[in-house]
Amino acid sequence: METIREEYLNWINRVEAGDRRTFVALDGKRIVAYIDVAEEGETFITYADNMMNIQGAYCMPEYRGKNVVTDLIEYVIGVLEALDTFSQEELFTNTYYPWVGGSCIGSYFISTTSSHYDWAMKKMKAHKKMLG
Repeated sequence: METIREEYLNWINRVEAGDRRTFVALDGKRIVAYIDVAEEGETFITYADNMMNIQGAYCMPEYRGKNVVTDLIEYVIGVLEALDTFSQEELFTNTYYPWVGGSCIGSYFISTTSSHYDWAMKKMKAHKKMLG
């Protein structure tokens, strides 16, 4: 049977493998909750294209009941809903929105969501290093 430490290290290895997107909540420098999402997975509701499935979620006991996981889910949903309001032309035509700075707003969405992912990966790698 795996120890909690081994389970945590295995989880970090799965995230590093890139088969899912992980969003984390921090309290200071400490990871207190996470949600893993991926395109693969089963759902009892639908088999729709472009659907993301929650593959795993965890919230430390002392943070439960404080809306940490709810806030993470709302963040992800907010980004996806915002993306859904734009046409392909709006998303991927350079200079469609001049305030984006000569790029396209799709690149902005990609960079902000991937920045969150990169930031979360750095935090998890730091935790992994602390565990040895």
